[in-house]
Amino acid sequence: MRYNKSFLLLLLFSLLGTGLMAQKGKLRKAKRLMEDYNYQAAIDVYLKVLEKYDESEAKLNIAECYRMLRNSDEMEYWYGQVSLMPQAPPITLLYYAQALQMNGKCQKATKWVREYLKLMPDDTRARFLEKACEESMVDNLRASGDLYDLEVRPELSSNADDFSPVLYKDGEKERVIISSTRDRVKSKFPTKIVEDKWTEDGFAQLFDFELTLKDEKKYIYDYGEPEKYAKKIRKTPRHIGPITFNADQTQAYFSATDLDGKAGNEDGVLRQKIYLVNKKGDKWDKPEGVDFNDEGYNVMHPSLSKDGTMLFFASDMPGGFGGLDLYASYMEAGRWSVPVNLGPTVNTEGDEAFPFAHGEGVDMTLYFASNGLIGLGGLDIYKVTESYGAWLDPVNLGYPINSNKDDFSITMNETKTYGLIASNRDNGEGQGDDGVGDQIYSFTKLSISVEVIVFDKATEMPIEGATVYTACSSVDSYTTNRDGKAFLEVGLDNPCDFAAEMLNYRPNNVRTKAADIKPGQTVVIQIPLDLERVFDVGGTVIDGYSEQPLGNALVRLKSDCEGTLNELSTLTDETGYYEFLEINEDCDYQLIVSKDGYTKSSSTFTTRNIGKGDEAIEVDLAINCLPGTADCPDQKKFPEDCLPTGNQDENGYDECEDQEGNKNYIDVNGNKIYMVTPEGDTIWFQRPEGVPEIVHIFYDFNRANIRPDARPGLDSLVAFLEMFPQASVRFTSHTDARGKRRSNQRLSNRRAESVVRYLMRKGIPKKRLKAKGMGEKVMLNDCYDGIPCTEEEHQENRRTEFTIIDWKEDGTELKSLKRMDGISVDPCQGCPEAPAVEEENGRNESTSSTN
Repeated sequence: MRYNKSFLLLLLFSLLGTGLMAQKGKLRKAKRLMEDYNYQAAIDVYLKVLEKYDESEAKLNIAECYRMLRNSDEMEYWYGQVSLMPQAPPITLLYYAQALQMNGKCQKATKWVREYLKLMPDDTRARFLEKACEESMVDNLRASGDLYDLEVRPELSSNADDFSPVLYKDGEKERVIISSTRDRVKSKFPTKIVEDKWTEDGFAQLFDFELTLKDEKKYIYDYGEPEKYAKKIRKTPRHIGPITFNADQTQAYFSATDLDGKAGNEDGVLRQKIYLVNKKGDKWDKPEGVDFNDEGYNVMHPSLSKDGTMLFFASDMPGGFGGLDLYASYMEAGRWSVPVNLGPTVNTEGDEAFPFAHGEGVDMTLYFASNGLIGLGGLDIYKVTESYGAWLDPVNLGYPINSNKDDFSITMNETKTYGLIASNRDNGEGQGDDGVGDQIYSFTKLSISVEVIVFDKATEMPIEGATVYTACSSVDSYTTNRDGKAFLEVGLDNPCDFAAEMLNYRPNNVRTKAADIKPGQTVVIQIPLDLERVFDVGGTVIDGYSEQPLGNALVRLKSDCEGTLNELSTLTDETGYYEFLEINEDCDYQLIVSKDGYTKSSSTFTTRNIGKGDEAIEVDLAINCLPGTADCPDQKKFPEDCLPTGNQDENGYDECEDQEGNKNYIDVNGNKIYMVTPEGDTIWFQRPEGVPEIVHIFYDFNRANIRPDARPGLDSLVAFLEMFPQASVRFTSHTDARGKRRSNQRLSNRRAESVVRYLMRKGIPKKRLKAKGMGEKVMLNDCYDGIPCTEEEHQENRRTEFTIIDWKEDGTELKSLKRMDGISVDPCQGCPEAPAVEEENGRNESTSSTN
């Protein structure tokens, strides 16, 4: 689809000699034509130049013109020429690879995209293209071929471009509106006929067709004659469409250019805007532009949610992630809000456009087209859903909805069983014989949707990253998302086995038969998994000075197996003994012991590669009493995991030894200054002079947004990462202990995602960011479940902590500091003073607030 209004800067060459003056004139003329979006005319001029001269600028710009015209055959030829030029911009290698993929030459596309990645390793479009050309990925994307019946609709298509179909009802009549360039429109301007210089076609207008259902089972329709719908709204000699309606067709939003007959802004470019029009009786009122239109950028492709509260659209406004991004505006107090970018999960360095919102509430699905995600080539159609305020990973609809050409602008009925798309794939009948015109295709769904939910049988918590298998799908396997869900399509009336497995869980399978289920309906399959428990760990907690056993000490066991954080706890008996039974194999563990009036201590162990007969693991732990407590001598501050030796270095720093045998040197505040390893290496922990200080950031109660007092800390982090471009940051987001663990886990995930979005908006690539939500698992103080705490103490725990890695060759890590000066305390209104302790299954009906 010819929608992309960006273009490459032309290469400037010094032309010597008077004999080249005419040549320079032709190049200037062609450049002006490109700037005026008259790409076909520019190509003709450049070809005349190449008849006499081997001109690099002409080749490069011919390739660019054909890219804007979406002619993949010519793109492949000319970018193939350009790729051999020593002065070719790096981006042309990516465009060459994209053209090769669109022409079904994935093996060759992989070669060239890897050449591009050597120069531009951070471009996610290139990474996705490389992934999309893997044989297994191509097979998976084409595996849904038997699940849809798709065919071109000559009744709706023409010899021009036809796109953006919209199904709607006019009373009891089913109708469809499309955008089409089939007509040349008369204008009030001095030119008699207005045409799009970009394509030399007419400008897109709206055409309306009545649908008459002939076969309800196969969704076979008769399509009426086209009627010009744009005249009913506003006659314009420029582009108008796509259009979207509210539920009762009393309001419509559409995008259009030059609706008022003006010449555009100062740069002379006619940009698209979105207009609202209300229906009064049988007639439409005068259109009015929405508040977020702007003369400096495009706002287009509107899609209204079924409940009328969200307006999705595409725009190239500043601050996005690529060319066109998807945005949403929310109806608030009768007005549309400031648009919100849908974020890096949906938007890429490429283009995302033609959104279509289907359903409402938690069942709403957003469909859109993108050329920056993993796909078959060109624009592909994807679907995405929202979970707890965050967009999940987009899902490619696969073949035959998508092809290796441009596929976009989907619409479908309420049951998702019948719909229409636009595509310029081969075998179409539009725009001559070259197969590059956009035609309308209909599709009928021949399958049912299956939602597989994998969860922990004991805790009922969803399991992310579980692998789901079924012989009823041609796709090898599926992976569950953060909600423990995997989505797939299977044929009708087939009994199916669904199996799920996850590291440290016993595999399980469920059989189901989709009896009496119609196409488009969804079957939910629940697969519980039991945790494997085969090891026991136990030991004794003692006083580090007296070496006497300590009873009633709290011992916590943490494990992080494949990214899933689990925690158990117990109290020592009167002999100081603790134990945890039937823990997982193939995991790394951390034991943390604490007791009122004592320091904390920790130790790590592993159940990986443990031979048979060694299932019983013994770990003893020592903790020291705190200064000022009963029967405890005055002591200096030392880190929890470091036992004092009584020695000092020449600077007066106190020495303590950790469990790995490292000698740590501590200042009067208990801060580690440097460390000497058993091998004699010295590692400094102080920040180098001039390096920004990295600090924790904090959150309001039950909120995930970035507070004003957090922005300076994040900006310091950005400055640090810019100072050390090889560095990455690993960060964890936390909540306080009030509320349910499951809700707190989700809240911490959203807090981590808000930090990712902030840093990416500041220009930090996503691959340098390693984020994780920890829920209420790790406190900075003793405010765990059942412990009464002040609001200030709870505020300390609502935080994100940062660790800078890979900034020094010696592997030194730099951790953020807790700075509470100037941090506001956001109290919880009506929260219980002492939350009840949650049971191990995560249920606690007495505490409902989330933090």
